[in-house]
Amino acid sequence: MTDSHAVILAIETSNPSLGPASVVVGRVAADGGVVILAEEALSPSGRHDDALLPAIARVCERAGAQPGSIGRVAVSVGPGGFSGLRVACATAQMIGLATGAKCVPVPTALVAAAAYFQREPGVERLVVALGGKRESAWVAGVDRADSLERQAASAAGGRALDAEGFAEALASMQPDVVLADAHLPVALGEVARAGGVPVQAPTLSARVAAFVGAALPTVEAQRMAPIYPREPEAVRKWRELGR
Repeated sequence: MTDSHAVILAIETSNPSLGPASVVVGRVAADGGVVILAEEALSPSGRHDDALLPAIARVCERAGAQPGSIGRVAVSVGPGGFSGLRVACATAQMIGLATGAKCVPVPTALVAAAAYFQREPGVERLVVALGGKRESAWVAGVDRADSLERQAASAAGGRALDAEGFAEALASMQPDVVLADAHLPVALGEVARAGGVPVQAPTLSARVAAFVGAALPTVEAQRMAPIYPREPEAVRKWRELGR
């Protein structure tokens, strides 16, 4: 599914609580691997809508890549912060429409899982919990033994669960570890500990999004959209108004 020798741009702005956002430019090799040419972390205190495009321009310049040479734009599409995800997806759409680059939505749960599988070769199955709010979090399971496309489908197919639903999910998935951000509801953390499943913070980076995005199917630029953990508040209010 890769474009041999194409330049790939990867963007990770999904979860500020897990570290700084980052952008990467790399070259996709004939074997599907990625050679990182340049990368940059965005300031944690900056606004992604102001900082993202200048950072992309700088990494492209350092990598010697012209905008027209970008073959793929991979974005860590969430769940995560609404603003960061919207800005990243809109930026990918703009680049895709302007240059003809192919867009690759990479579920953030897969970015977290791929990084963890690389660090911990003994882990076969994990659960990623993101976007916690009040009594629920968005939960998805990823199995190392699955193909990358199946892992991506599992990572994108999560759902918001409360403590009861989380307990059922853990009993069904039997994960080795739960990867959760700082917003994991206390009740869900207690469920994991009661079941003997360790909870650890995931690591997210544009570098991992590039490696994963080089091997996943592409979509039309117009179809790049965030994965939201639940319906956005503005959408709910608009719907309640009957608009």
